[in-house]
Amino acid sequence: MREPLVSVVIPTYNHVRFSSPEIEVELMFARISKAHLLNMDLRRISRIPNRVWQDLKIIRLVKNWREILIAKSARRPYLSIRFRNGLILNSPPEVMLDFLFHEIWIDEFYAPANYETTSGETVIDIGGNIDVFALWAATRAKGVKVYSYEPFPANAGYFEANVKASEIDNVKFYPVAVAGSEGKRILRVEDSWILHSLVEDGSDDVKGLEVNCTSLDNAMAEIEQCDFLKLDCEGGEYDILYSASPETLKKIKRVVCEFNVADSETKNGEGLRDFLSANGFAVETFKPLGEGCGMICARRYDH
Repeated sequence: MREPLVSVVIPTYNHVRFSSPEIEVELMFARISKAHLLNMDLRRISRIPNRVWQDLKIIRLVKNWREILIAKSARRPYLSIRFRNGLILNSPPEVMLDFLFHEIWIDEFYAPANYETTSGETVIDIGGNIDVFALWAATRAKGVKVYSYEPFPANAGYFEANVKASEIDNVKFYPVAVAGSEGKRILRVEDSWILHSLVEDGSDDVKGLEVNCTSLDNAMAEIEQCDFLKLDCEGGEYDILYSASPETLKKIKRVVCEFNVADSETKNGEGLRDFLSANGFAVETFKPLGEGCGMICARRYDH
């Protein structure tokens, strides 16, 4: 039996149709040229379902949008994205590229109001994974520089390959972990691709991979100012920030951090919020996201 027809419908739109063996997708385009669709400000489109807005944004950004929308409608993963601006993202099957793409590129999780990256800024990306965030940040504005850290070897390999395939020169990659201090640590490798984390010093849990580590002080030693610090490191955010010197913290303009509750004392969202507040930051967003994690956005007072 054939799969049912799945439609994304905007009334009075000209009909564009394509099909695959698994599913048919219909898109109804307005009476405007394709070039106009790609250049229009999608935020000005109102009174349409959010999913349709997302699909239009995908079409605007991505060359292989047909493949992406078919997979999205069928709730299937996809392993490759070809952007219209020449960027390329390839992913191993175990990494949910669809989740990362929607979170970072479509929903713009790391660009809440007044936290957008602007021309000439320096971005530090801790928890680089396969390069989804770094490529996004590197192409937000002219002259942006991104320094990204990812210790898991399989992810690091894809990260470097994606930077090379995208022919982009403003992303500098380090295949190391950022931690409270320099040296070697054990990276606990979980079945879930998003849960790899450093084993705490002195822990009896030594299963995993030995990785090289650097500190935030060292990572920022030759950086005059970090305009945007992104952290997504599965509980490592506490050691990274709590061990940083006051001089290093003063270099940071904005922080967007996904925190993971590690204990009830200081390694939790409230503890991180208090630490940032005590070190010259105004915490402007504190949002629990469920399942022991949340989001913090903070900005230094003197910037």
